[in-house]
Amino acid sequence: MEKRKQEKERKRRDLIYFIFAILLFSLILLFPVGKSKKPEVLEKEKKGTQSLENKNLPQKPILKLDLLRKEKNSGGVTRNIFQPLKSQDTAPPPQVEEMVEEEIVIPFKLICIIENTASENIRSAILSKDGDIIIVKKGEVIEGELEVEEIEEECVVFKSLKTGKTKRVEFEGK
Repeated sequence: MEKRKQEKERKRRDLIYFIFAILLFSLILLFPVGKSKKPEVLEKEKKGTQSLENKNLPQKPILKLDLLRKEKNSGGVTRNIFQPLKSQDTAPPPQVEEMVEEEIVIPFKLICIIENTASENIRSAILSKDGDIIIVKKGEVIEGELEVEEIEEECVVFKSLKTGKTKRVEFEGK
């Protein structure tokens, strides 16, 4: 019986030593001994050039906001980074010329209006300019600037292709 007692006690001791060894091993893994908390910088020389290698960098990023702010005494001008940049050349904006409305000048005189009742009431107008006679119908373009918009009983309506304005030309006697 005593042998059994000694055997139980030995097993209990072995179990305690085993648990103690596991705890010690886990502490060593979690908290390494002899490592400094500051990152070490090692210098390497490669073919005549120097390079730096960071070892054991901290997990949290280091933000130095003081470097981003300019000192008031330095005379630097601060600006809102969300505003668009203003150009250094502060030239005045170009002035827009005011458009003067020009009246349409029609160099033609209305001589006669001819109405053809046989073919769907199509009208033609006879115009004169500097002794030349021109016969026009609705929709025709004269001299590349004026379009005959309408031929009425007493007048011809011209439309300027440049400005889009219209002007009526009546018989000279009226």
